[in-house]
Amino acid sequence: MIDGHFIVIEGIDGSGTTTQCSILADRLTEKGLPVHTTREPSDGPVGVLIRQVLTGRVDVSIISRLR
Repeated sequence: MIDGHFIVIEGIDGSGTTTQCSILADRLTEKGLPVHTTREPSDGPVGVLIRQVLTGRVDVSIISRLR
């Protein structure tokens, strides 16, 4: 088993969570600690699509009409 910590930085879009995550990751790395950062939705194709739907850049209203 790997010992470590799981840190979550939560906030609404534009509240600075990415900035704070970067600052924290830099500080931990400077101290020689291993760091892995991620975000949700992911930067993969599905995550990009989810982000576009949530920000209104993709219209998904047709899906509800197909049912």
